[in-house]
Amino acid sequence: MRRAGLTVAARLLGLLLLVAIGWQAWRVRSYPLPDLGKSAPGGLEVRGVLHVHTLRSDGAGSPEDVAAAARRTGCDFVVLTDHDGFDALGGDRYANGVLVLEGIEISTDGGHVVALDLPNPDFRFDGDPRSVLDDVRGLGGFSIASHPFSSKRERQWRDAGADGFDALEIFNWAEDGSPLALSAVAAGLSAIVRARYGLLRATQPFERSLEFWDALTAKRRIVGLAAADAHGGLRIRGNLFIPFPKYEHAFELFRTHVLLDEPLSGDARADRSRVMNALREGRSFFALDGLALSDGFRFLAARSKADWPLGASVPLSPELRLEVQVPKGPTETVLLRAGDVVARASGETLSFTPTEKGAYRVEVYWRAPDSPVDRSVPWIVSNPIYIDLEENAPPPHESTAVPEDSVLWEDFETGLADGWRTAADSASRVSAPATDSGGGAEGSSASVVFDFRMGGNESEASRSHVALEFPPPADLARARGISFWVRTTGTYRFDLQARDRKRDGIEPWRKSVKTSPEWREVFISWDELKSYNRQSDGRFDAGEAQGLAVYLDTATVRAGTVGRIWLDRFRLHLR
Repeated sequence: MRRAGLTVAARLLGLLLLVAIGWQAWRVRSYPLPDLGKSAPGGLEVRGVLHVHTLRSDGAGSPEDVAAAARRTGCDFVVLTDHDGFDALGGDRYANGVLVLEGIEISTDGGHVVALDLPNPDFRFDGDPRSVLDDVRGLGGFSIASHPFSSKRERQWRDAGADGFDALEIFNWAEDGSPLALSAVAAGLSAIVRARYGLLRATQPFERSLEFWDALTAKRRIVGLAAADAHGGLRIRGNLFIPFPKYEHAFELFRTHVLLDEPLSGDARADRSRVMNALREGRSFFALDGLALSDGFRFLAARSKADWPLGASVPLSPELRLEVQVPKGPTETVLLRAGDVVARASGETLSFTPTEKGAYRVEVYWRAPDSPVDRSVPWIVSNPIYIDLEENAPPPHESTAVPEDSVLWEDFETGLADGWRTAADSASRVSAPATDSGGGAEGSSASVVFDFRMGGNESEASRSHVALEFPPPADLARARGISFWVRTTGTYRFDLQARDRKRDGIEPWRKSVKTSPEWREVFISWDELKSYNRQSDGRFDAGEAQGLAVYLDTATVRAGTVGRIWLDRFRLHLR
């Protein structure tokens, strides 16, 4: 009897469990979510996704697959950002009716940078985050600090001094909303029943990024963006992926809405400029459209007959008002200045008269009682309107100052000293170094010159390379650094390499140098050298220097590049 009673109880418990699961599945399936593929803003408001990877780097699908997924989810544009995808830059086009913009994700020693609106340069970016930001700006590009608070240290934005980026990823779906971040079993089970519902439930708050953004915008303009960081699935190894979450799953969540000056025309080049100009100016907001459509949200500053959109810089005056228009729904709208709430409203409008200068932005929350989204995750996040904010563009990170105290080491006036030689891999070509009597730097009559053609091997294990090698001077141990003049036929980057002897062998060091067709003086302190050895003690020993070199490879210049490099007036800067 007792065993029979236990069996009946177990059956009842199992039945109750099935009922609970069935009820939860019905609740998940029946929750009203918008059909994104049948609704698009059109006109001056377009929406899209940024930061997407394809099979050209570590994604699962082709660019055409991505464009098709974007079309199915009602996107007007998509921004591809494959790792080190230089060859795709400039290939903006329409595919499947969607504007496809080509960007690039750059790995640096201090985090990842997404760069947009770039040409394919002859040189390649250095691993130093500060020089990468300088190079992107010098090329006319738009730089975004990617997943600044990633759970993986190598992906975090770790260099506090590298603050010259134009925009910041406030939300990164791969970090704040992916299945890897599922902390609740219920969210995972919901994703099985209905993918979008489960992923909405898994989306994590991102207050830390918002606080970081507010601190930055108190000083200067920084555009805030949401990133899909979509790969089309979970990568197991190589090209093997679990086909979840698909591209459309990521595209159904946070999207960027861009407010244009003119509607898209169908001409990719013109439309790229329209979208990029709006992104640069901060005329955008991002929204969790997979929860509810945010089309028609507006945030503007108004005074008498004039008004300014989000992203604008506006002078403070007693007549100025900040106006917010929110799509109809169970919403709570919050207006913030420097991260502090200054106004709050329910319903479709909010109006506020500012009395202080600063960066004002809007967060809107979806307050439906059965919403799958965490209550601290905003539905809409706007870019700021800046009131009486001084436009303080950050200065270049790379200093051009050269200390005056120096001793001339080599000026090539009497020819080339012993030990100066060139080298290359089998796929590259380089001429022997020679003195050029056609004129050097600072009015000198000669310089050293060599020609090169870079081979096409871009494998990290055996990159094509060329080098000018030369012996260190006898007084190098007394110096704190060296300087020299350089010019090149194009704009390149090369590494100034140094090698010192350590207890366990020879350790190579480097410092990236950017060149141009005009003579430029470069100073390199030993403190700036970075070791190739990850186990390095971090200190270059000039007294044990074994050699120096100007080194170019396919990590610093484009494969196939043909050029000439002149160098002159090497100096030692003594301690």
